[in-house]
Amino acid sequence: MINKTSILTLSALLVVCGLWTSLVAQIDVAGPTASERLHRYGIDTTSVESVSKALHDDRLFVSSLAARVLADRGVTAAVPEIRVKFVDARDWGIFGFEYLFSLHQLGDPDLKPLLLEYVDSVYANHKRDSWDYYVSGAVTVVRWLSELSDYSRMDFVIDVLQNSAWADAEAAGALALFSKDTSTNRRERIYSVLAPLVRSHPSRSVRWGGIKGLEEYIDRPQTFDLLFNSAEQDADPVVRVDATGLLAEHYGDLRVVFDLLVRRLNTAPNSFEQLYTLDHLKQSSFPEVLDVFKAFLQATVNDTVKGSVEFAYEEYVPPVPRPTTLVARMLDTLISYKHQVFALGWLGDKNFVNELDNGLDNAKKHLAKGDSVNTYKEVQKFQEKIQKEYDKTQENEKKNKPRDKRFVTTEGYKFLFYNAKYILDRLPGEKTKKK
Repeated sequence: MINKTSILTLSALLVVCGLWTSLVAQIDVAGPTASERLHRYGIDTTSVESVSKALHDDRLFVSSLAARVLADRGVTAAVPEIRVKFVDARDWGIFGFEYLFSLHQLGDPDLKPLLLEYVDSVYANHKRDSWDYYVSGAVTVVRWLSELSDYSRMDFVIDVLQNSAWADAEAAGALALFSKDTSTNRRERIYSVLAPLVRSHPSRSVRWGGIKGLEEYIDRPQTFDLLFNSAEQDADPVVRVDATGLLAEHYGDLRVVFDLLVRRLNTAPNSFEQLYTLDHLKQSSFPEVLDVFKAFLQATVNDTVKGSVEFAYEEYVPPVPRPTTLVARMLDTLISYKHQVFALGWLGDKNFVNELDNGLDNAKKHLAKGDSVNTYKEVQKFQEKIQKEYDKTQENEKKNKPRDKRFVTTEGYKFLFYNAKYILDRLPGEKTKKK
């Protein structure tokens, strides 16, 4: 069944696809399979025996295709012969990679020495002239090595990123994998390479890959600055979106990041960025986010984005605090929200606010004494009072009656009721006490 969420998601995808159609049109994503390509050379690909014979063909392009077909079919008996073929073709760049790919797919347990040989061969034999043509396969091999906890060919990837026109997101991603190594010196060197890539590399795919790598260094102040600058200033929308996403995920509780998201929503030059920024704003814990949605609805003329914002406003609830967040901090946050909600006009009557204050103050006192059950009771009373006044407010609106002095709007209800619920979910209730 197609629901409203599905429609909005599809709309977002269509926008993204529209931006990249010109690029995707140049790529035959499916393309012929190895079996289909091998069949063009007169090989009966329905017969494993025929394909195995083709593995001995003197033409490297036929032999390497046969290796891929055998790998696709899981013919592990072919591993020894494919290893021999690799040694013969190791210095032929792309063909050597085809044999390695087949061995990797077949799970050759002794593959690591061959991987190292291949990277060294590409580095030594092709760097002087047209080595760029072979770099992509070699970078993939380096990634396989990193999966085996071998980071010894890191210099190759660094050289690719700094000196090769073939440098791409694959190479930057390989460098990011190396940052998982426990060697402090290596991690520091990788960061010293990643930072300038993100800041100024001419290839947008390298800048994008570099941003992915920065996630391993997310706690560094310099990383925040790099991501913030990319989110605001990078010329490419995909790079801006990914940088903004990491900021929202790891620094979303900072006011400066919230303000950045609001600016991106209101000033992004295309609906692609607006929709992704909206996804990040839906995870915001700042009460003003609901006013941001309302103001944007009045200003935008794009129906796709407008429908997404309407849905976000209707379905919004504050994000659940991280599991590491202490209950004491959650109580302080709820108290802060209560005052913010009152200031925004979503909660009425100062006496009611004082009444709610007293209850939460009592909850904090109980929690400080280690009395989590009575803390639960006080927070539960708070939640019940919010629910009661919200129900009355809604009933008055349905009857077109003027709002009572004491009221709770839908916006206020979302922040106060749900944040109280998150606290209750962390505390033992009456049933726990009876047990």
